[in-house]
This record gives sequence, C-alpha cells and structure tokens, in this order.
Amino acid sequence: MRNFKIFISLVVCAAILIVNAKMTDFLYPNNEARVVVHKMQTTDYDTLIIGNSHGQCGIDPVALEKFGGMHALNAASGNEFVIDAYYLVRLAAQSTELRTVIYEIDSAYWMLDESENCELIKFYHEFSPSPLKFRYFLDKILTSDFRTVPFEWYLYRNYLGRIDSLRESKSSDAYKNYSIEPFVSPIQMMHEDGFIAIQRFEEDAPKADTSMVWHRENVIDRHVKDFKRLVDFCHDNGIQLVCVMTPIPKETFYKAQPFSNDSISYFTELCESCDVPFHSYLMDKRDGITHDIADYDDWDGHMYADAAYSFSAVLAIDLPKLVENGKL
Repeated sequence: MRNFKIFISLVVCAAILIVNAKMTDFLYPNNEARVVVHKMQTTDYDTLIIGNSHGQCGIDPVALEKFGGMHALNAASGNEFVIDAYYLVRLAAQSTELRTVIYEIDSAYWMLDESENCELIKFYHEFSPSPLKFRYFLDKILTSDFRTVPFEWYLYRNYLGRIDSLRESKSSDAYKNYSIEPFVSPIQMMHEDGFIAIQRFEEDAPKADTSMVWHRENVIDRHVKDFKRLVDFCHDNGIQLVCVMTPIPKETFYKAQPFSNDSISYFTELCESCDVPFHSYLMDKRDGITHDIADYDDWDGHMYADAAYSFSAVLAIDLPKLVENGKL
C-alpha cells in the first residue's frame, strides 16, 4: 500500500509538471528578446550593445559600423537589469569573438527592483538548457517570487484570454524562423541587428513623461554587485567594456536638477573605480547630438531613428578615444 501511495504521488507530481510546462508553452508570448537571443547565438558580431530601452532605440549598429568599423548587435531592452546584461554578455562570449560591449546606463533602473511579470524572465526563458542557464536560474529566478519556479506561466496569466491568437502566432513561419516581421509597424520597426527605429509619427501628439528623479541613496546594492561581476568577466576575457548615458531632451535634464548632475557623478565614480571608460551624453552639446524634444518620442529620452543614427555616428567616433583615455 505504501509503494502504491508513492507511485500515485509521483504520477500526480509528473502530471502537474507536464500541465505547467504546457501552460508555459501556450501562454508565453513572442517577443523581441526571443529574436535577439537567437541572433546572438547564430550571427557574427564583435560588439554587443546592452542596457535599456534608451540604448535599444538610441544606439544604431548601422552607424557604428559605418563610422567606427564595428559589427554590432543591439541586445538592449526595456526592463533589462544588470543581472540580465551580465548573462547576455556571457552568452555572447560563448557564441562569437566578442571584442567590445557598450553598456547604456539608465540610472532609473539602478533604483528599481525587478517587477514580478513576464518581463522578469524574458531573457532567461530564451537561454537554451546549459550550465550558464542554470547559474542564471540560481542568481535571478530562484530568488524571485516562489511561484516563478514551479509555475512560470503565472507571470503571463494575463494572456489566458489570448491562447487562440498565441497558438496561431506560434504556428506561423515568422515565429518558427525568428523573423522580425511581428515587430515592424508604422510607429516603430525592429531591425535585423536588434535596433528599434522609432518613426516620426504624429509629432504633434502629447509626449509621455515617465522619468524618475535620481537619488544616489536609492541605488540597490545588488545592481552594483552585478555590475562589478560584469566588469570582472569582461576584464578576464579580454572584452572592452564601455559605459555611456545616451542623450535626453534638455527640458528633462534641467527639470531633474541637481539630480541629473549627481547621477553623472555617481556613474563616473563607479566606472573609474572599476577602470571602465564612461561618458555621459545626457547634455553633450556637440554637433550630431540633439537635445530638442522634437527629436524624441517622449520626455524620457527615446530618440527617433534619424536622431539615433546621428548620435550613434558621434559615439562610433568617440569610442576609440574613450577606450584609450578612459573618458573624453
């Protein structure tokens, strides 16, 4: 009788695991991270861009190649925290001859904890089973909401009403071939190199303002520790890490004074202590860098595609000087 109970318990546990796996498969949405992680492992590049949405739509690999000779892939994304950036760099180093990492720093993310939603695991989910993914699991997933471990689908339960459309999407050739087609629209277009080109669309429409005020005392220690792990990995593997802050509208910068200046000071000090080149373009006023709100999709600092190309040309020319001198 005891053996029978054990058998039944094992069957029930196996059934639960299978149902959870199927729920995850049904509900997990197609997203840009899936395409980018696939490209990271299947294409040739020597430069990886990491960071947040400002980097995703503000650093154009086409301009980096034209003006700096770099063959870059843009893996920056909204809700990409330092721990995610660290593991993306480690994955890239396994997949290509990585020479340079450009880390776009958005100071707001250093004051935030990761949200318990589908964004939490969007990069982790795309890693193939491997020792690297297991370490990622231990570092990030195991320490999150306990439901994330056995019930991953819980994070995207809001998609329950869209199972039919999700099933149709996942049966398409675009999904199977990791195409960028689902992420191209009149408003913004994903490029093959991971860059998100925001189009000038309805320029007279109100612009959103979601910017945060900087306070260095609110920086979360875990993010600093993860950054130092990233620095150590790059140093140990001969990868040049360069950190930048991308431009923002002048109104946004001056509205947040004196905290914007202090955020520059904070990351200058952090990068200098880690021997990492750093430059803030928040209010760099050289030709090619715009701070006119008309060149941004919002007050927060997401550049339109043409402004991003112009800025990226300046960045490409600056990078060798940054690497040589540590700063401009």
